[in-house]
Amino acid sequence: YLTTITIDDTTAETGNEIGIFDGDICVGAGVVTGPIGSYLALVAATDDPTTSEKDGFTPGNPIGYRLWDYSAQVEVRNINSIYTSGNALFNSQGTVVLEIHGSSGSALTVRVDSPVPDREVPEDTPDFELADLDSVFSVSPKDSIPEFAIASDTADIAVSLDEFNVVWVSLTENWNGIGHIVLSASLYDTTISDTVLLTVTPVNDPPLSFELISPENGWTGGITALTFSWSASIDPDTGESPVYGFAVSSDSSFAIVDTLINTGTDTTIHIDILAPEKYFWKVYAYSDGDTVWGSHSDKNPWSFRITAVAIESGSPIITTYRLYDNYPNPFNPMTTIRYELPRQSRVILSIYDINGRFVANPVNVTQSAGSYSITWDAGDLGSGVYFYRIQTTAPEEKGSDEFQQVKKMVLIK
Repeated sequence: YLTTITIDDTTAETGNEIGIFDGDICVGAGVVTGPIGSYLALVAATDDPTTSEKDGFTPGNPIGYRLWDYSAQVEVRNINSIYTSGNALFNSQGTVVLEIHGSSGSALTVRVDSPVPDREVPEDTPDFELADLDSVFSVSPKDSIPEFAIASDTADIAVSLDEFNVVWVSLTENWNGIGHIVLSASLYDTTISDTVLLTVTPVNDPPLSFELISPENGWTGGITALTFSWSASIDPDTGESPVYGFAVSSDSSFAIVDTLINTGTDTTIHIDILAPEKYFWKVYAYSDGDTVWGSHSDKNPWSFRITAVAIESGSPIITTYRLYDNYPNPFNPMTTIRYELPRQSRVILSIYDINGRFVANPVNVTQSAGSYSITWDAGDLGSGVYFYRIQTTAPEEKGSDEFQQVKKMVLIK
């Protein structure tokens, strides 16, 4: 029984409607047809448990009320209920007497109070907090509880909402680009959203890790030449192979480097080593300023030992410096340059274009006597005539012999 009905402190007018609700289900209603007098009687129906549909109230659930302001044509949900008999819980045999006072000025609302600014983060940023939705949105009355929802327009930006209504963002590894994150709050039939533009800027990723293969760490043998090999790395930014650098030294700290060669994109290199000794070797992959060492060989280089070997009858002994013609020639884009040293020497192998401009310096180390070859990759250069020059200087204790020679090669693309 309703003894008093007001909207904004004004007595309800003819045509105003009153609904009784169990949650969002209307279980009873009435219409003001004139002055209320002593009371306005309303009846609420209980749920029929024999049907699958919920068509009435459930005993024990809280009683809710809504008013329809006929003159303003708005629903008023902000209701203050004052019970003079009974309580605010449904009862199948219960009767309550109360006043209801509605306030349209404090109607249920949800709005964006603090829009989330657009964000820019670098690629591979760890999971980060984007926003606290309780601070982004506000509701009225304040004790109303909105429903939050979040969504991203790309699978590379994953969003999640924790128990404290904080939005977290996770990025796909090595992904960069632009995406939109939509934050929404709903209160009954009202939904409002805030869209955040997230820009993920690219960063230069180092080449992927790779492993040294052969000769195995600690290998010992009585041969004068070895083929070194390692697994391939990839530049994750381009999907292409990086450039490799190969180094051999009889000093584990590499304070003195016997051989240092840029192998291009090749993952193998053949080296002639005549002197019986223990050696160390390591390989790095280089791309756009980033370096990765195979098998962490920068800190733990692999070792091998060449034992004393007899020179077979008929085997040539190197007695002079020699620079061979490159092969193939013409070439595209890779060619092999071979040379021989009769004694330990400082070797500088340089490449110039037809105008005499310096192009590359694939070898600049001290090497033991022996036969050497390097593979040069001219993939970034244009077609034309190029020259390669070798310069050697023997250690002072063995004289000041010097050797230099220039040869021509042709790149055809």
